[in-house]
Amino acid sequence: DPNMDSGTTAVKTPGQAGERTIVYEVTRDATGKEISRVEKSNTITKAPVTEVIARGTKVKEPEEPKVTVSEESKVESVGYETQYIEDPNMDSGTTAVKTPGQAGERTIVYEVTRDATGKEISRVEKSNTITKAPVTEVIARGTKVKEPEESKVTVSEESKVESVGYETQYIEDPNMDSGTTTVKTPGQAGERTIVYEVTRDATGKEISRVEKSNTITKAPVTEVIARGTKVKEPEESKVTVSEESKVESVGYETQYVADPELLEGTTSLRTPGQAGERTIVYEVTRDATGKEISRV
Repeated sequence: DPNMDSGTTAVKTPGQAGERTIVYEVTRDATGKEISRVEKSNTITKAPVTEVIARGTKVKEPEEPKVTVSEESKVESVGYETQYIEDPNMDSGTTAVKTPGQAGERTIVYEVTRDATGKEISRVEKSNTITKAPVTEVIARGTKVKEPEESKVTVSEESKVESVGYETQYIEDPNMDSGTTTVKTPGQAGERTIVYEVTRDATGKEISRVEKSNTITKAPVTEVIARGTKVKEPEESKVTVSEESKVESVGYETQYVADPELLEGTTSLRTPGQAGERTIVYEVTRDATGKEISRV
């Protein structure tokens, strides 16, 4: 087909299958098993339709490449400058922003060429313009010399209380046994109050401490202890004399008598023996503790 591009095809008439009818004479036995099959006829009962396909022969002229040209823009930030100015009203070493800096904007326009697929072929800068001017940042820098402040000090009084020890006094007491003691007046510690004049700097650090006064504000009480001087007379030795008795058992004797009435070799108790008793009386002397000194 000269009207179709070369290499292309198109079905003009769809093909249709025909039909063939075959008739057989079939012989089977009593069980239904086929014994023989004889073809009786074989006829085309529906003719097939031939499929017609057109094949293109037209040669396609090559197309010129399609390109597009467009403008594209890009905005870039433009940094700002910083300017320092001296300010005699500000302390030296300090700064303050007078005018905040603001970045500007630069707009760049390009002529961009792309092929039919959108792929970039070329990019040519057409213009490059500052479209928003940056604002210079102005910073004031102090030049004022700060006069040194006089050192601030505070003076105050501080007091401290210390314990003052008491003394101990011994007195002799003739009514107390020698070697014994007793507290007549308990001792009590006193108090000493010391007042200082304290100078501190602005941070509270102590610079100096001078003692202004040192006074006994509570007198201590002397402890009085009585010490016995009475000599104890030695006591006479106390003894007791008493009688004590002791009973002892006295064994009895055994006497054998001949008895013509008893068979020879036999014995018989006529009078049972009884132990006697011995009573011993002692004169016993004991000291004050009850310890025995003598026994007569």
